[in-house]
Amino acid sequence: MELLKSPAKINLFLDVLSKDNDGFHSIKSILTLIDLHDEILIKDSDSLDINFSGEFSDEINQNNIQILFDFLTKKNFIKSDKYSIKITKNIPVGAGLGGGSSNIATILSFLYSKKIIKFNEAINVARELGSDIEFFLDTAPAIIFGKGNVLRRINTFKDSYLLLVYPNFTLSTEKVYKNNTKFDNEKHIALEKEDYDFDEIMQLSSNSLQMAAIGLCPDIKYIIDKLTSMKGSLYSRMTGSGSCCFAVFNEKDLAQEATNTLKSHHPDWWVNLSKII
Repeated sequence: MELLKSPAKINLFLDVLSKDNDGFHSIKSILTLIDLHDEILIKDSDSLDINFSGEFSDEINQNNIQILFDFLTKKNFIKSDKYSIKITKNIPVGAGLGGGSSNIATILSFLYSKKIIKFNEAINVARELGSDIEFFLDTAPAIIFGKGNVLRRINTFKDSYLLLVYPNFTLSTEKVYKNNTKFDNEKHIALEKEDYDFDEIMQLSSNSLQMAAIGLCPDIKYIIDKLTSMKGSLYSRMTGSGSCCFAVFNEKDLAQEATNTLKSHHPDWWVNLSKII
């Protein structure tokens, strides 16, 4: 039996560059891991048994792990799928934090660590099943480009504190992209640099999907405005396709104070103090 941590991510920024004739969007983004995580308990079993529990388990409408093992079996990458897998969902679902993709990647990494699959097979499966999955196969931040592929890994950022706010409203990634009318052609963030400064990235960038998401969940604008007004808040925006938003703090005490204030004033929101790892 092994207990695995399946981390969440945030998009420091997200540019939507174009949309092709098939409806696929080309994007540019930088992703980094945060210390919020799901827990996955996995052990050998007589059959494949997948169970979800935790705060956000009721919001799951697609069993990504079943899809993963069906794919691995179909491709003959594994000889057996007999595992008991229990996933505690601490990451909000449909929030832009990548919980489902992370769960798949964590299982792939486990299978690779046990020499059940090869690393190139894990990469191929990740690219086939979802755009964010490949990112979670490594711990370093990454530049994401095109249809969500990892362009390259970059240096780890400073350990900034993050105030996460999720309005308990699940957003469909497909609907947010469909609702989007903003495309970014200017090169605010160069892709060729060796080193990236966290503050420079945040000052020069934004999330192109933010307005599209606000059209589907107006609370997002209110949350971002609230986060911006908190003492010590440096930057605030939505992550991914939403609906979770975050504010960046340098000082833990101010981040904790803001967390306590929002929890007190908005008990209908999920509020979490996290940090970049």
